[in-house]
Amino acid sequence: MRPRCSLVLVCAILSSGGPAWAGDDVSSVRVRGLDPLAVTLIEEARAGSATVRALFDRLDRSDLIVYVQLVPRFEKPRAATSIISAVPEARFVLISITTLSGQADRYLLLGHELQHAVELADAPHVRDRQAMSAHYERIGWRDRPNVYETAAALDAGHAVRREMVTAARGVRPEGVVASRSRAGVALAPATPARVPSPY
Repeated sequence: MRPRCSLVLVCAILSSGGPAWAGDDVSSVRVRGLDPLAVTLIEEARAGSATVRALFDRLDRSDLIVYVQLVPRFEKPRAATSIISAVPEARFVLISITTLSGQADRYLLLGHELQHAVELADAPHVRDRQAMSAHYERIGWRDRPNVYETAAALDAGHAVRREMVTAARGVRPEGVVASRSRAGVALAPATPARVPSPY
């Protein structure tokens, strides 16, 4: 994904009011799918994962508007969260997830990125790249140059994947083993600030 393209896309969405789930009151929807695949992923995760529902509940009590899109990302990171814009009343965030991952991994990536969104929701002072960098220095660790990670995001992603696989297979949660992979919070040299998950 090219950051400039994402910025143009989201600016267009914001100026048009942005899409939301059919039949929902837009004022009460903080997480919004930008395409049919994203809408389906969000709805399935919300229905099947208690972790996702808890993340949604926290975001619903925040100033964030979170857009989710699925895109054919060939390069790492396979998912990313970007602060697109901030106004006095709200901050706008874009989560991009690759279409090249399997469905279970998409749930993992969504949970991971939603946790990063919650980390931003819990820090209302984070409104630009510099503030984001300082924030992740405090709450996470530097994984490599300009890349940070948090234990909460790692845990959330794997929890969502376990819950969704368990729901699909009808097995006990302890019977599902998810491989633990590295993720990170990257702060690109140029705006917008990015929180990627290089699974």
